[in-house]
This record gives sequence, structure tokens and C-alpha cells, in this order.
Amino acid sequence: MNIKRIIKTASAYLLSGAFVISMIAGTGCNNPKTIEDYPEPVSAVNTETETNTDTDTDTPSDEGTEAPKANAVEQLTLTDEQFEEFIAIPDPFEKTGQFQYNPTAIPEYYARRFREKPAIIAVAKAMMEAAYNAERGFDVPPEDVLDIDDYIKALSLAEMSSPIVDSAQMKTEGFQDYEIIYMPEFVVNETEQGIFFELNTEQTSYEHASQIIDQYTDYIQDIVNKNVSKDDSDIEKARKVYEALVKDLSYSERNLGIDMNYSMEDVQESFNSEARTIENTVVGKSLTQDKLALLYQSILTQLNIECMTVTATGLYHEQGVEKLDKEMGEVGYDTWNVIYVDGKAYNCDLAYEIITYEDDKTKYGEHCDPQMKYFGMSDKTRGESFSISRSNLYLYDEYEGMGIGHLSDMVPECLEDYKK
Repeated sequence: MNIKRIIKTASAYLLSGAFVISMIAGTGCNNPKTIEDYPEPVSAVNTETETNTDTDTDTPSDEGTEAPKANAVEQLTLTDEQFEEFIAIPDPFEKTGQFQYNPTAIPEYYARRFREKPAIIAVAKAMMEAAYNAERGFDVPPEDVLDIDDYIKALSLAEMSSPIVDSAQMKTEGFQDYEIIYMPEFVVNETEQGIFFELNTEQTSYEHASQIIDQYTDYIQDIVNKNVSKDDSDIEKARKVYEALVKDLSYSERNLGIDMNYSMEDVQESFNSEARTIENTVVGKSLTQDKLALLYQSILTQLNIECMTVTATGLYHEQGVEKLDKEMGEVGYDTWNVIYVDGKAYNCDLAYEIITYEDDKTKYGEHCDPQMKYFGMSDKTRGESFSISRSNLYLYDEYEGMGIGHLSDMVPECLEDYKK
């Protein structure tokens, strides 16, 4: 169960700023809390009025609360050609010769999953565009109004694609008009009635959010433009961005462990920290493993390089780096990236690389270079640090609870190591 996802989606359609989450039915508050290539496009959807047809989606709901339904209007439809244009990511160097930040770039393999409901993509892009512009809110046309199930998919798609949206809270009453709260903070209160998370809107400053967003987008543009040439090959672009992030960012320890035995105060601290991804990037310069992977995915997506964020349970193998062995050895899962360039796939683990680099700097001095040991790994080499079964491999968003089926077969096998 993903506390952050439940909080962010539940509060989007409840009118009150406070809501209750019961972690374990029938338990007291003092007990521990548990919480290819890619598919080709299919034919355009039927132009008749649609209702929600996704019956296999496992999404959180509040018992006794009737979720709002989409308006009974004709849903957005696109031909195959229109859909390809809709999801295409333009060359970020084309206009000026310098990399330009693209606020609505969605990984193609994510977008194709919603070929039959492009309104999900449209709403995700609307969220991303509005958040990038630090807007207080936005609305969508009637044909893009979603029901609760599809809203959760759109929100997940936007959060997975944009660290800016991941640092915001979307609120809506009817899924047409949206309010955005940036870098939200929640306060946890435990009562006899349950566990309440209350949104603290008084701490929200749109001016501060706008400044942080500007700093973040400038930071991403600098990372690319100072290290990457538009004439570099895709693998060189991926390698150079990876190395630049390793040198510039530090690793933030996970607040919550896999054993799930932690207090609600721990959950509150973890949520509020992870809801400030862009601020942590440009101010704290420190991110958790998950956020590092999503940041890397976001940058490579804008560079038109296929990049997936994946997660798996498995077995960690000691690497002879004390902090890495302690942090990863105590947790039974890992999150990293798989990139796909020139018909070949490679595993890349920023967190492992950053921790190793931090250790090297203490031994050899601040001016040493990263080993690049965890960039461009084959599955075999990946297994030397973290071994998994592919049956335990997930795309990050499905592991987080998006609930659209096990899609690990979309992750290409990494058959060889990258050799510079």
C-alpha cells in the first residue's frame, strides 16, 4: 500500500481538507501500521459516447463514498496518426541548438498504454503544463473529464513523468476544475475514530513554488547543456547526464523500510519529504533512490531516449562499500532505470553509483571521477549487486499501486554491458 498515493488521490475528490485512513481494520492505533520493442498502437476508439470500461483496475476507494463519475459526453478520440503526433516528443535542441525543458514529455511506453483513452494522457499533460507554469489551478474541456479510476491513472502518469507534478497536490470536486497545491505538507492526527491526514494549506506559497520550479527547470537545462552536445549519440547523452547527476547530487536515505513497522509520524515525515522532490533537487541536492530514478527518466525522456523506472524485490550482494552495504542490505527491494538505445537495453542505478562515488571521494579526494560501475549494466552484471527473478520485476508505477496488471514483459532484457 502506498501511503503517498492514497493521500494524494483521496484528497483530490474529498471536499474536506482532512480525511481518515484506516491502516488495519479492527486494530488499535498503537499497533504497527502496514501499509521489443513496445506494443503497436491499436485502432482508434469508437466515437460513440463512452463510459468507464476498465473493470480490471485495482484502485483505492473509500467504502461508503460514491466516487464522482465522468460527464456523459463524447470522449476524446484520435486517429492513429493523430495519436502518434499527440504523444511525440519534439527534438529539445531544434529551436535554439540548446536543450530546452519540455514540461509535458511523457515516456512513450507509458502513453501507449492509454491508446484507447487518450483523455487520460490529455489530463496528465494538462497537469504537467499547469504545474510547470506554477498555476493555481486549471480546467479541462468536457471531453477530457474523467471518472475516479481514470483520474488516478492520469495523476500517476503525470507524477511518473514530471517531478514538478510529483511535488504538487491536485484537488478537484468534479474532475473538470482543478486546484494545485505545491510542495504540500500533511499533519497526521490519531484519534479513536482513526488516523487523519490533514492538508496544511497555510504553508503553501505560490511565489515560493514558482521560484523553486524556475530553479528546477534551469537546473535541468544546465545539467544537459553543460555536459551534452546535440550531436552526441543517445548512449553518450545518457552516460553524460548520468555522470553529471552522480557528481552533483547526493543520496538521501529511505525513511521507511520494507518491514512496514513504523509510526505514522514516520509516514508523515517521509511523505512531506518526498512531496518536495524539486526543492530537494535544487536546494538540498539530495534524493532518495526512487526519486533519483524518476529524475533520470524525466531528463532522458525529454532527450527522446527510452528510459524506464523499474523496481524489484531481490537479494543484495555486498559491494565492499560500507554505506551502500548497510543501506541496501537492510532492504529487500531496489529501484533503478533501464534505458533502451540503438536496439540494446542497459540497467543503470544512480543510487548505487552516488553512494559509491561519495565513498570514493572520502578515500581519493573530491576531484576523483565516478567509477560508472553501475551504468550500462547487463542483467548478468546487475545480478552481481542485486539479483532478481523477472517475475519479481515491475514497472515502478504498477509496483506503486496503479493497478493495471503485471507489465514487466515490457522491460527489455539487458544482454550485454555498455563499453565506452
